[in-house]
Amino acid sequence: MIDEYPYLAKAEKSISSRLQHIIDHAWQEGQLYLILCGSSMSFMEYQVLGYESPLYGRRTAQIKVQALTYRETALFHPELSRQDQALLYGITGGIPHYINKLEVENDLDEAILENLFNTSSYLFEEPENLLKQELREPAIYNSIISVVAGGASRSNEISTKAGLESGVCAKYLRVLLDLGILKKETPVMEKSGRKTIYLIGSCKYRNEKIGTEELELLRRYAAVFRRDGRFRYYIFSKGGFTTALLEMEKQGEVTLLTLEDIYKNI
Repeated sequence: MIDEYPYLAKAEKSISSRLQHIIDHAWQEGQLYLILCGSSMSFMEYQVLGYESPLYGRRTAQIKVQALTYRETALFHPELSRQDQALLYGITGGIPHYINKLEVENDLDEAILENLFNTSSYLFEEPENLLKQELREPAIYNSIISVVAGGASRSNEISTKAGLESGVCAKYLRVLLDLGILKKETPVMEKSGRKTIYLIGSCKYRNEKIGTEELELLRRYAAVFRRDGRFRYYIFSKGGFTTALLEMEKQGEVTLLTLEDIYKNI
């Protein structure tokens, strides 16, 4: 196993070609199993697995290690309240390295102030450093991310506000999609095109109680797919639910979930 292969490949430019030669001529009948690991997604995908890589076509498998789930993240700090565990997951995205670097002891708010908002902390400049590691032109990508975060969602709108030609911008958008920084959504009955939107991700995280209007909104969304269909509705809320919505749950019209429900049995 070679860990952090991108560092080796950058230090020794010929290593991929040499590995190619060994794999093709010396290891064909052997029992050796070579595992290459790397935290730089762009390097591993384009310069190790990509078509132009000397190692292209020689892999037998690839594993993209995913972030931890919210339940797995909660196991790092079982002493925290359910609300703080949800907040911890939202901040770190389930990345173990970030969970450890946040250095939560007893007070999550204190840890955030000290290890996230402190300008000398490791996590403060991590977004910018990550872009520099993954991308050759971080300033352009950062501009696109800022434009999308500011509300631009369609390709032509993003390219205009970022000051890029549409074709050039599309290339950068594809890279951000591949890295999982942006996500793309297209209406279910439409082909990818003018109605496609780009998002960073959003979540309604409010302290107020959710009422029946949220259920009615879900019903209108469901009617787009099939007006006479039978659907099951689930609503999650941090702040709880109104009496009217709780009554509708008793009648079997909706399932309501709280933080205590989703973190049950951890």
